[in-house]
Amino acid sequence: MKRVNIKSVEFSLLSENGSHSPESLLKNYNHKKLMYMKNVLPVSLCHKAILVFIVILSSLLFCSNGNAQCNKQILLPSVSNVGSENFISAYLYKNLNGVSTSLDGTVAVFDSSFSKEFGPQDARKMMNGSENISISLLSIDLSIIGLPLPVANDMINFKLNNLVTDSLYEIKFDISMLTAPGLTPFVIDHYLNTEVPAMNNVSFTPTNDVLTYENRFSLVFRPTSALPMKFTSVLLHKEGNYLAVIWKTAMESNMSTYEVEKSNNGVVFDKVAEFPAQNTDVGGYNFIDPQTVNGNNYFRIKAIQNDGKFYYSNVVVNYFAKSNTPLIVFPNPAKSTITLSYNILNSAATVSIYTMSGEKLTTYNVSVGSYITNLNVSNLTIGSYIVELSTPTEKNTSILSKQ
Repeated sequence: MKRVNIKSVEFSLLSENGSHSPESLLKNYNHKKLMYMKNVLPVSLCHKAILVFIVILSSLLFCSNGNAQCNKQILLPSVSNVGSENFISAYLYKNLNGVSTSLDGTVAVFDSSFSKEFGPQDARKMMNGSENISISLLSIDLSIIGLPLPVANDMINFKLNNLVTDSLYEIKFDISMLTAPGLTPFVIDHYLNTEVPAMNNVSFTPTNDVLTYENRFSLVFRPTSALPMKFTSVLLHKEGNYLAVIWKTAMESNMSTYEVEKSNNGVVFDKVAEFPAQNTDVGGYNFIDPQTVNGNNYFRIKAIQNDGKFYYSNVVVNYFAKSNTPLIVFPNPAKSTITLSYNILNSAATVSIYTMSGEKLTTYNVSVGSYITNLNVSNLTIGSYIVELSTPTEKNTSILSKQ
């Protein structure tokens, strides 16, 4: 490991086989040093021999390494003189074959001794060969920014580059280590002109237009006020040849309506349904999309207050392929009896009812050649359930709302 101190910024170049584990780096943080971990800034250094130039306050640091494992090396800056563990991290993810894969990350550290000018508390971004996320300060791209303690309307601007068009990306914000009394961080989407709490992940799909990604997102601090509700979950569930949007809320008050918005590209959203707010401590809603298409289906929920103010849930997406054995449940919601409709069966099948947590409650056998089944659900308590039709070759599910 090679290390050099430049004023208050210390840089360490570590290999994956180095002596500093992520756990030990976190311990260093407790000694008033912020070490940026391997899984936060995965820099792709793909040459067998590398020469890294880092300019900090007109000082030039030369690092070289001939290790064949250099593609696993990363630059780990640590900021000294940090009075508290007070920071926000932002992580860039990409959906690869249905798996959310971490690509890059950046962090903002807050301390009363820092300023908003570029200085020794900041670390310049070393760009990956692939996708990057950084923080912009005076046209400088940073991996770590040191800022004074936040005040209302302070803003952090993010920069994204090398993104692949028509791919699904997500930015996840970790605000668990933020201390900002009286303030709440929100994410501004400058392209869609929306603002959501930073506790929500942000999904988006870039196009050839740089406005859809490059300087699209900022984080702003707003005075904390009691939100009239919060989303506890927003999910998509396959129901035969359709998708169901299911969302749950908590602590609803002074809410007017919820609008379901849909997009086929993750950029342009249109309203497809509207539901009156329940204004209860625990709320539950579902919408079956009659226009489900093969391919990606994007949804988000717009929560509208009585005074007209609104904000959005995170975006959820599902890659949909229509089934040969669709399952339709009606009436839905139901009180005592439901009817299951499906394509005629060429083999025996079973129908099972599950709780939303996956606990199986009951199972019925369905005979070959049938296409409709009636079930008594009067013994079920009020709530949502999963109805599953299972054959030897596939499974189809639908959400049942019991009243």
